[in-house]
Amino acid sequence: MAHSGFLWLPGVKYKVGDKVGDIDILACCDGHLVFCECKRLASAGPEDKVWNEIVSQFLETARVASLCGGSLAVLASQVSGYPQDVQGRIREGIGTKIPYLLLDRHDLETGFRDADPREPARFLGLHDLIPEPFPEVVQRAPERTQTINMGWGIYMRGIVASPDQQENQSGGET
Repeated sequence: MAHSGFLWLPGVKYKVGDKVGDIDILACCDGHLVFCECKRLASAGPEDKVWNEIVSQFLETARVASLCGGSLAVLASQVSGYPQDVQGRIREGIGTKIPYLLLDRHDLETGFRDADPREPARFLGLHDLIPEPFPEVVQRAPERTQTINMGWGIYMRGIVASPDQQENQSGGET
């Protein structure tokens, strides 16, 4: 789903007011914050009471994502499909506050989902779920020597500077 960057952090703890909780996976994909709730649920039937708790937890995850300026909320579980009632309660609870994605066993096992069942050659991407692109505009670096002092050494254009170059950069001191 990401093209220019991906970072994830599992088990993030949070506190909003007096309420504490955790985000199973917090990810940054192409500059977008993605909040994920993960469940096994392999044997959960459509009428099981566990769905009430799952919907409640996912709605809370989506609420926290919205408060934090998140771009997407994801519910991932090992179910073969989400019951229509569950999908309806999630749709009603989240509304248009934040885009969301429900991933099932097939999605998790294959590692992708087709963007459109009529176009099986194109995988689902962030641009299909999030209406606006990341607001940062890519800027080219000026054509000049760039120096980064890392404390233990100096990098010049990605090459470690020799000790005499380090002396020249620091005015003779190392």
